[in-house]
Amino acid sequence: MSKATVASLAGLGGIGGGLGAYKLYSSSGAEKSISSGTIEDRLRAEKFSILGTEPSDEAHWTKIKEAYEKVKTDPTKAFSGKSGDLKDLCKAALSKQETDSDYPKAKRWCVVPISLSSHLNKLGFKSLSSQDNDQNADKAKWENMVTEHKKDENKSKRISDLGSLDNEGWKVIMKKCKAIGDKQNYDDEFTSKFENYKDWCSEKN
Repeated sequence: MSKATVASLAGLGGIGGGLGAYKLYSSSGAEKSISSGTIEDRLRAEKFSILGTEPSDEAHWTKIKEAYEKVKTDPTKAFSGKSGDLKDLCKAALSKQETDSDYPKAKRWCVVPISLSSHLNKLGFKSLSSQDNDQNADKAKWENMVTEHKKDENKSKRISDLGSLDNEGWKVIMKKCKAIGDKQNYDDEFTSKFENYKDWCSEKN
């Protein structure tokens, strides 16, 4: 390998990609993926705030631990095969490579609790108004969302459990968006509904 350049794979996309991941290109055209950075680095790059040990963090830890206790026997949600204080589990997870399988669990249990709508706001997306009457400033935008949601070309992007949009559809999608936007990072659907909320419930600032 006589010459090589390292190109960053930054770019938000589905927000799942680590911003410290890179590809190495050689003069022969060979390509090799390498990883740089920790889970903590990745979460910070994605605009999450890491939970620390300051007194001001204790209320957040209490809330997180209550949620963690409910799923700690589920290896798909909790830190698999590991017991101990959640703070210690988070400390260990955050120091791992950003591509480690503990990444989604660290995002769920090791950051300051934040709603999906608030997190998207940090990423430059503004939630459409959820005012439930005809004075809603974004009513026309909601109605356009309904039109787009019904198109066959958007079938793969639809909110799967939305229901019928035939009767005051803009209110139906608005109320569903409100429920999705209130999801906390430790809730089951925070990640799976991320793209839905970005596509149908918000607009780029």
